[in-house]
Amino acid sequence: MKKCIKLLSAMVAVVMCMTAFSACTGTPKSSGSEGVTIYLVRHGKTLFNTIGKVQGFVDSPLTDVGIEGAEDTGMGLAGVKFDAVFSSDRGRAVETAEIIMSLNNAAGDMPVTTLADMRETNYGKYEGSSENIWEIGAKSLGAASMAELNQFSQKEVIDAIAASDETGECENYDEAVGRLMRGLNQISGSIQSGNILCVAHGNAISNIVSALGGSSEGELPNSSVTVVTYKDGKYTVESVGGMLENEAGKAAREANGGKAVYPKGKEPSDAATEAGRGKVNLYIVRHGKTLLNMAGRMQGIADAPLTEAGVQGVVNTGLGLKDLRFDGIYSSDLGRTIETIDLMLSVNEATSAEVPRTKLKDLREYSFGKFEGDLGNDVQPLLFKAGGISSYEEMAEKHISILDLYDALSKDADTQVEAGADFRRRIKRGVDVVAAEMSAKGDEANALVVVHGLVMSAVLEDLGIPVTAEIPNAAVVKVIFQNGKYSVDKDHAIDLSYSEKGAVLNPFKQTDPGQLDSLTPELFALSGKEIPVYTLDGIQYFPVRALAEAAGANVTLDKAADSVIIIANGRRAALKLNSNQYYVDKTIHFLESGSITQNTAGASGGETFAPAESILAPLGIGYTVSDSEVLLK
Repeated sequence: MKKCIKLLSAMVAVVMCMTAFSACTGTPKSSGSEGVTIYLVRHGKTLFNTIGKVQGFVDSPLTDVGIEGAEDTGMGLAGVKFDAVFSSDRGRAVETAEIIMSLNNAAGDMPVTTLADMRETNYGKYEGSSENIWEIGAKSLGAASMAELNQFSQKEVIDAIAASDETGECENYDEAVGRLMRGLNQISGSIQSGNILCVAHGNAISNIVSALGGSSEGELPNSSVTVVTYKDGKYTVESVGGMLENEAGKAAREANGGKAVYPKGKEPSDAATEAGRGKVNLYIVRHGKTLLNMAGRMQGIADAPLTEAGVQGVVNTGLGLKDLRFDGIYSSDLGRTIETIDLMLSVNEATSAEVPRTKLKDLREYSFGKFEGDLGNDVQPLLFKAGGISSYEEMAEKHISILDLYDALSKDADTQVEAGADFRRRIKRGVDVVAAEMSAKGDEANALVVVHGLVMSAVLEDLGIPVTAEIPNAAVVKVIFQNGKYSVDKDHAIDLSYSEKGAVLNPFKQTDPGQLDSLTPELFALSGKEIPVYTLDGIQYFPVRALAEAAGANVTLDKAADSVIIIANGRRAALKLNSNQYYVDKTIHFLESGSITQNTAGASGGETFAPAESILAPLGIGYTVSDSEVLLK
């Protein structure tokens, strides 16, 4: 068993070394003589910032004010030649980074590399709620006001908030700083010298400043700039929460008649693609289950990462579609749809990595206004009252769709809920864009379109199919566009067969964590740490997350989903492995040459291990098999 643990630790480490990032270490490369300057920008103002909802791992898009603030900071940084661009993987940070770079006239076109390590603090049970976590922290520390709270250290405040969350999901200071510094080290080590843009979050940046020996009083402003330099193995905080760049951008906007100043060739374009004559098969997929879905909270244009169950559901659907070549890939611009695409493509064997991916704001979920992040059970009575019904059964009997209920709720302007007609109009506009672009590609094309439940409802209702129940996560609706018309198989409009097919193919079978939690594990030592190993029904199980931590592999650990995120190079592979997910059947040994020896179960003292193909194939890593070895390509 010890041999099994060591080899799979090596597997995780080797996979991570094959990522798009060159380093497989937690420390940055030595900087050049001029050093590295990192511009840490807080994202623009969001919906949750505006309505006072807790926003850590969960997400919400930029408001018009937030977009303008990001543009102003972008104009203020327009002359800075960035040599690399990073952001947190939350949509609000990615959108801010893209806005800033669209206004930059010194760096040219540069991709935004997203890092989960640069996320905001995970606020656990408070995510999406209206709780004032800073007042909770102040009360825990005996502070009577925010002014008194500023007398405590960043660590004391964050730890006080974490201690108040009895679920244990809220990150404490050391946990948050540990991953943030891992991310910062990766960022500073990405170039030898020059300038780097990294868009992150207010408390995340404050945590970094604190960890580097600096200080920040109060909340950092949206779109503010914090500058950190790295030279000769040392970080220095140069400035914190500066608004000079933002103010310079405001001045440029004012001088340009109130409009953002875009460099020549980067001006936004609204030009539409004319529809071609080709047939288009639109495979419209609902994203996987998220943290807000799991918590029963309203999630429209608010956002949250997928749960481990959500990941598995998406992988199953992806495996069910694995032999289908997609000629175009589309999604809304919300993170849960993008994460779903990553997972589906990680197991697709027919789609080229060169196929472009397009994010469309028009395909966002219904906007629930002031109810975003609220508990669904609290909103349900208001929905029923607005729709003049008392139950979902009555809704079905009267053929009232869920979209009709939200439209009725929107009649009260104070709710800020999107009007149903506006929602349907923008969804049709977004789908028409996809159909037009894809129909111009040739005789027949396949498009993967990952969106949201009510978006799919709007598409189906537009085709005459009323939807009176929630569309399941990872379900598929196949719509055909031909000769300017849309059609759907009404008998199989909401298709779960792809998920069912994929579940049979999925090598990462789920084991109920509750079954294992009730067992007493054996403990094995690895790198000075103890790894629990469980035995259930004659099969031995070990937690991948604990394994990766003990191995010191350069992986991303998602505490909220309790998973290990692996992104493999070559094909856009991204698999979340549940900490209670396990591999069985055969033995793999890493040899010094880098090859893998595979033996049948029982060949090594009766131990049971994983087959190479069950780990390598889903990650898109090439290999050849001989009688005794599996060689990595």
